Amino acid sequence: MKSRTKFEKQIIGLCLGFMLLVGIASGTFFMTQNAPNIEYTYGWKPALAWLKDNTPKDAKMFNWWDEGHWITFMGERAVIEDNRNIDLNADIDAAKFTLTQSTEEANQLIEKYGSDYIIFGSDLLEKQNSMVIYAYLNEPERKNTEYGAYFSREFTCNASKDKLSGAVTYSCGENVFTPEQINAFPTQYITKPNTMFSETVPGFIYREKKNQRIYLFNASSNKTMLIRIWFEDPTISKFPVVYENAGVKIFKVNKS
Repeated sequence: MKSRTKFEKQIIGLCLGFMLLVGIASGTFFMTQNAPNIEYTYGWKPALAWLKDNTPKDAKMFNWWDEGHWITFMGERAVIEDNRNIDLNADIDAAKFTLTQSTEEANQLIEKYGSDYIIFGSDLLEKQNSMVIYAYLNEPERKNTEYGAYFSREFTCNASKDKLSGAVTYSCGENVFTPEQINAFPTQYITKPNTMFSETVPGFIYREKKNQRIYLFNASSNKTMLIRIWFEDPTISKFPVVYENAGVKIFKVNKS
């Protein structure tokens, strides 16, 4: 019981610490001239190699603009947008897809572009407030209402083994978890909070299946389409995961 109490305090402290950063994190607004370097986002190269070898040549991707040029040139597949050919309508629709809570709206957005697959990186999971700026670019009142409503954080975890005791631990940010503690976090979508950020603010903590990352979300973030398909909400069968590795996931669009 004593160790359990310590762990619970650790999680609460971790969550509160993250919330102090949300003002800075939510203000992140990335522009087209600042596209990421593929050499520093190592999960994308193997994902695009898989895409090239395992999808039809005429398959079309539903994607965010950041990685559009990578998909085009390395994956050799069509995209709805990229940073070389700016399409504000596609920006808006891709952002709306990530934020919507409606499966009907999500389906309509995918069908609008005739996309066969969806491909996203895990970085989008903590950029939801930035997505609000894009999604409601032409709806200033809604943008002002929803901006800041989302809280989402991603932390890379590194496993290490003590040379003397042989004990394995996972360092996620500044927090250290035992295998039992990190494995207690779910890998599949949940609807009930599994932690409290404060006495009145419920939260959701997930992990990747290989324990490479942990994620924290508030209730608003947890309801979004991106979070639901990323953690394979069993109520959504339209977008099954067909590839996942190192923070990149590819979903097939079931059109039947």
